[in-house]
Formats: sequence, C-alpha cells, structure tokens
Amino acid sequence: MGAAGGRRGSALYMMVGGIAALFGAAAWVVDIGAGMKERSHMQAAADAGALGAAFELKNGASAAASAGKAWVGKNGYDVTTGAVTTWNLPSGQPAVSVKWKQPIKTTFGAIFGVPSFDVAIASSATLGGLMRIPQGAMPFGLPAYQNASGTWYGLVDDSPETYAPLAAGVRLQLKTGAGGGKKGNYLPLALDGTGASTYADAIVNGAHSAIDFDSVVSTETGNMAGPTRSGVSGRLARGAAYADIFVPMIPKAEWDSNNGRSTVTVIGFVMARLEPVVGSAVYADFVNKILPFPGSTGTNRTPLAYAPVLVLTP
Repeated sequence: MGAAGGRRGSALYMMVGGIAALFGAAAWVVDIGAGMKERSHMQAAADAGALGAAFELKNGASAAASAGKAWVGKNGYDVTTGAVTTWNLPSGQPAVSVKWKQPIKTTFGAIFGVPSFDVAIASSATLGGLMRIPQGAMPFGLPAYQNASGTWYGLVDDSPETYAPLAAGVRLQLKTGAGGGKKGNYLPLALDGTGASTYADAIVNGAHSAIDFDSVVSTETGNMAGPTRSGVSGRLARGAAYADIFVPMIPKAEWDSNNGRSTVTVIGFVMARLEPVVGSAVYADFVNKILPFPGSTGTNRTPLAYAPVLVLTP
C-alpha cells in the first residue's frame, strides 16, 4: 500500500511538473508573439525614420539625424538623434541608418524571472530611385490616371463616379460604399492574402508585405463593411501619427474592367490622412503622391528624381 501510494505521489508530481512546463511554454509563445508584433511596429518606425532622414541628407548629417528622430517619434517611438548615423555606400554616396534597442515587457515571462527582453532594430536608406513601399501600405486601391498634360487624377466620389486632380487637401475615396462597387469589388486589396480578418489587420497595422511599383496584386471581393469599420477605427485609435497612410494607386482602366476577384497593377502610392468610416466607405485627405523611378515613356510612370530608397544595413 505504501509503495502504491508512493507511485501515485510520484505520478502526481510528474503531472504537476508537466502542467507547469506546458504553461511555461504556452506563456513564452504568447510573449514571443507579442514581441514579434512589437518588432514589426518598430521596423515600420525605423523604415519611416530612415526614409525621412535620407531625404534630409542634402542638408547635412545634423538635419538628417533630426528628421530621422522626428519620423520615428511620429510612429510611436522615442529615440535620440544618436540613433541616426550617416555613412557612405561603396560608391561614395551618403546613406543613413536608424538603429536602436529597447526592452519589451513580458506578460508571463515575469513569473519565471524574465520581466523583459531586448529587441534591436535597424533600417538604412539613401537618395536614389524609389522602387517600393516597405511594410505599412494600406489594403485599398485608389483608381487613378494621368491626363495628356501630365496631371494625375484620383477617385473622389463613387456615385456618381468622379475624379479630381491630386492636390493638397482633396478628399479621396479609398473604398466605395454599399452600391458603389463593381462586380463584387469595392476597392479593398488582398495585400497580405485574402479573408476579412487579414484585411482588417492590414488596415490597423499596414500590410506586412513590401509592395513594389508595378506589383500585380489581387482585389478583395465583397463590401466587408464590418472589417472596414473595425479596421479603420483600430487604426485611428493608435493615434494621430497612424492616420498618415500610404495607399496603392491602381489604373482607372483596370478598375473599370475588373471582374470578380481580379488583379490590378500598383502604379504608385498616395500619402493621405485617414478619416473615420462613413457607412462602409473610406475617405482620406490627399497629402502627396509617390511615383516610380526611374521614369519611362509609359503614361503610368513619372520620374521622382530625388527620392529616398531603403538599402541593406551594414
């Protein structure tokens, strides 16, 4: 009887130990997942800082450092100007890097004596040809076209369908409302894959994929009013800086001829300030446009002669 009781006691200890190990492993998965999400936000902030700093390289290292710090701050992180450094590419062309490290607090790790862990981030940029938007593009496609005189127009109203020149303060329509779509499309794009939850996450956090100019991406079908409202509300809840968004421009002709789940070409981006959802429609105020470099003879390509571009960090 005593031996049997001992075996039962040992089994109990083993079971308790196993449960503790499983709990610990699950806790670490949660903390690591949260850390990876935070790192993604940090990377987007570092990319913004590097691009902003690179644009100021023409005004010297001090101006670049101040701009880099400011752009990282606009994206939610406070770094010193010392986090922004200048260096030269092998060609001798100046470049800039944004690097910093910060602790990420754990939720469950503290129970096991690990209250935080450090995450290091880095991004670099120089002046040259802008070829892509890194993580952070919004999953909407703004129909746009360029007229014979070179002026770019974007969709401002889907009913009746109206286009206006892309100028500061113009209220663009990024997603049509109920009844305004075409053949099941309402302007959402499947930048990270299809599905309502993926679409909503891309609105809140920006696309996790870098989007190249001339990328061919899939449209998302259905009005998805609920995910649109929750996504935009979640984005705006992150703060004023997150209302500044990058939106892919798609050719008006491709939008006009789409059929069901279709593909469209990214011909550029607009920088805009996001507004709250109206019904199930999304609007944003135009700030600037970003077009491919180098230019070509095609009507959808215009040179951007002095643009920042991300490069590999040494």
